[in-house]
Amino acid sequence: MLHLLTQEHEPGSGSPTHHAYAMRNVRLQLTLSGPIIVICALAIGMTVFLDVGKLERTLGDVEQSRLRYTLGDLRATLETGLDLGLPVAQLGNAQAAIDFEVRNDRDITAISVYDRAGLRVFHAGAGVAALERHTGRDWLSRGGDAILAGTTLYNNFDVEAGTIVLRYDGHAHTAFMDGMARRLRLAACVIAALCALLLLLGVGRIARRIEACHGPLDAGLGSDDDAALAARVLACAAQARTDLALADAALTRSEERHEP
Repeated sequence: MLHLLTQEHEPGSGSPTHHAYAMRNVRLQLTLSGPIIVICALAIGMTVFLDVGKLERTLGDVEQSRLRYTLGDLRATLETGLDLGLPVAQLGNAQAAIDFEVRNDRDITAISVYDRAGLRVFHAGAGVAALERHTGRDWLSRGGDAILAGTTLYNNFDVEAGTIVLRYDGHAHTAFMDGMARRLRLAACVIAALCALLLLLGVGRIARRIEACHGPLDAGLGSDDDAALAARVLACAAQARTDLALADAALTRSEERHEP
């Protein structure tokens, strides 16, 4: 019987009933998949945001380690002459040492060596590595895309003899992070779109199965033939109820007449 109803009362593809079923199917898909898609998009976006921040911190730590290593190497080279009792201005290997570092690292734009009075005695590179107030032997400061790093020179009597200041250009770091962030955002959008597509396809398949089970029943129960049948059944039930009432009344009267 259910198979006959499915074949007999199935709405046509262009009927209003079919359009209503299609709209209900779409609403069901959006209701089921909408919150999941939003949650997945937020999770992917948060993951990308945290990964970009972690990558930037890691690269920053690597750059600072590079600068500290370069400054430590220069300090060891120059303090060798200071241990011999020479003042900073008379260190013969200072200019060659800072020229070598500037040539080998293109991100280092300038290196300057200052004496104890704050006068610049050696310089290499195209820029100014300005001396800044600092506390401690090693220091680092950021200004825009530039990084200033410095270290204090001491002689063998542990007396401050001068300062080495290095200027590092952070444009390469910024450009790399911007490009990486763009690629990660693009990858996140692609992954979110694929997840949404797969989810919609899966939910749509489930919704079609639900509709295939309930659609024929709804269509059969809403047809004119079944409505007329139901009306006839109700009319017959009412008539049977009336007949029973009349029969009961007749039986009662018959009993009253036969009583002595």
